[in-house]
Amino acid sequence: NENMPRGRVSFPALRELYVSCDDWEVVIDTQPLFDAISAPNLEKLALRGSVDTATGSWDALLRFVLASGCPPLTHLAISDMGMTDMRLEQILRATPSLTHLIVNHALVTPAFLRSLVWDPNRPESQLVPNLQSIRFGACEDFEDTDILPVLRSRVSKPGQPLRGAAELQEVMLRQCAKLQVENEKYIRETGIPNVVLDSDNTLTSP
Repeated sequence: NENMPRGRVSFPALRELYVSCDDWEVVIDTQPLFDAISAPNLEKLALRGSVDTATGSWDALLRFVLASGCPPLTHLAISDMGMTDMRLEQILRATPSLTHLIVNHALVTPAFLRSLVWDPNRPESQLVPNLQSIRFGACEDFEDTDILPVLRSRVSKPGQPLRGAAELQEVMLRQCAKLQVENEKYIRETGIPNVVLDSDNTLTSP
């Protein structure tokens, strides 16, 4: 940490950044890294965190995104970061170019999912209009009734094309504790082309 520069160093050529802050034995704090750099042209970001530093990691990640001038992210993968609190919502608001969102080993709150429901009547205030893929793995806290409105709002319906947003092409839900097998059909009925559902009770191929 002592060797980190005091001002941010910009890496305009950086397109992909993959960071893991836990080596299974020693928890590594990534806050100094994200507070020391910016990447104005970053397209893919993957971060594996630790619940021991989750809150601070969210803060530092948000500062990094804002300091990078809201980079043109298309892929964001978050793992082991604790609860998807309002900071993730703020990050998504700052990255409207995002097409792929991956969250693993986290508490995906119903409140966060409500923020992803697309309202074509208010496109200027909506999150991630270009979202095409949602992948949640080993996530807890949300239920079928929380994820279904998100999925239904981001696909066209018969005689009612989706306005103002890209259509979801993929949803992958693996080992999400509160999803019910009997409600699988409702997720498939959304018409999303690629649906993968995997839990302790069911394993279904697309």
